[in-house]
Amino acid sequence: MDHNPTCELRTKMQGKRMTKQRQIIFDLMKQQCGKHPHVMELYSLAKKKDPNINLSTLYRTLTEFKKADIVEELHLEEEHHHYEIKQAEQHQHFVCEKCGAITEFDLPAEQKIEKELAKVHGFKIKTIKMIASGLCKKCR
Repeated sequence: MDHNPTCELRTKMQGKRMTKQRQIIFDLMKQQCGKHPHVMELYSLAKKKDPNINLSTLYRTLTEFKKADIVEELHLEEEHHHYEIKQAEQHQHFVCEKCGAITEFDLPAEQKIEKELAKVHGFKIKTIKMIASGLCKKCR
């Protein structure tokens, strides 16, 4: 069966109209996969596609996408929130303190941590979010 992200998006939006602007924002998010853009970066890209998109539309759409579990808002640095399409596999983020580069990485012990927390504290873990900061290879 083909994976159709647009069809999936419509299903997740549950009754909300798929406007041209929502589709543009979703397409931009797909194109930015792995880049973790912040709102102003997305806004700049969206304005190139449709000059009528305003900042409040972008914020509202991102909020709707978050509620529909389509995008994830990342709090990687104090100045900006970053966004990415929600992925099936969990991953963590490394943020360079000097240049701001964001790198995704897998946490090898993640399943072990989940089991241990469940065992010791009785929690059923849905997600683990870890942000590591330091200096990337270029900035060391």
